[in-house]
Parts: sequence; structure tokens; C-alpha cells
Amino acid sequence: RMLLAEPERAAEVAAHFDHQRLEELFQDLKPPELAPIFEHLASDDAADILAVLAEDIRVEILDLLADEESEDIEELMQYSADTAGGIMNTDFFALDKEMTAREAIVGLQENPDAEAVFYVYCINEEGTLVGVLSLRQLLLVAPATQLKEVMNSEVISVPLTMDQEKVAAIVARYDLLAVPVVDDFNKLVGIATV
Repeated sequence: RMLLAEPERAAEVAAHFDHQRLEELFQDLKPPELAPIFEHLASDDAADILAVLAEDIRVEILDLLADEESEDIEELMQYSADTAGGIMNTDFFALDKEMTAREAIVGLQENPDAEAVFYVYCINEEGTLVGVLSLRQLLLVAPATQLKEVMNSEVISVPLTMDQEKVAAIVARYDLLAVPVVDDFNKLVGIATV
């Protein structure tokens, strides 16, 4: 209850708590008290925590959240918790492959809330994942260089339905900090972070 006055800090604590234990802690709180905490949680954490709450509480909390936020959470809740879709975060950062390095850097600066920007994922006009580059690469190229000229088009990605154990094995094998999650059409839909 002490943390309710600081929803951002409460969200930080909740993200590190066992979700079953959170269910016990949250049972005496009303959805209007809980909603501000969920506003500050990453969508993947919010989906995991909401999944253990009673359906009536879950529905009321989702109704209290902004439409875009609740849509992201509801989308994540469609996937089994032990799949790439269930563990991914939809707050990722992707840029059009036609952008220049200068435009990409400005884009990064304008999106400080993007989850774990370790890599810059490049997409085409349809949202299909076509390449990746590291932040270091981005900072070292000439400002007028287009991303498609420096991106690595051999992107390691995982499908939405891949088991989380296999995702972890891929992350470990390739020593990645994050791996993009794609749908059946190779459209970038999220990232799974370490």
C-alpha cells in the first residue's frame, strides 16, 4: 500500500516479483488503485501479472488503461506464457531501412521509452523485418548513410509460437541481448530480451 503513492516505483518492484505472490498482494486492492501501476509496467510484464488475476479484476484494469496500452496487453495475453509471443515486449524500436543514420539517431532520441534499444531493427514499408545493426555501427557511419547500406540482412529472429526454452537457447548461442519476434509473414511484432 505504501508504494501506491508511487506507481512508477510500484511497477518496478512488481516486475521483479513472483506473479503468484503478486496475486496475493493485489487481492485486497481495487482495480482503480492497481491501474496506475499497470500503466508503468512493460506490456509483457503487465500481461503476465494480469493473467494470474481474477477475470473480473483483469477486465476492469484493462478498461481503466489507455486503449493502445490495453490492446498491447490483450494481444500478448493471446499467446501462451511459455512461447516467444508470451515473453516478447511490443514496445520495441524499428526503423525504415531507407532512413539515414542521422534520421535514425534523431528517432532514437525522440523515443526514450523504447524497450532495450541494443539493436536497431530495420523494416520495409510493410513492417517486414529486413535487417539489423548495432548502436555502435549506427554511430560510426556517415550521417547521410542509409540504414540499408550498413544493416546486416541475415537477422536471427524467432517465430511467435517458439517455446521460450528454444528462444533462450538461441539468445545464448548467438550471445544476443535481444531477439526479434516475427509472425508468419516475417513482420516484426516484438522483441524478447535477456
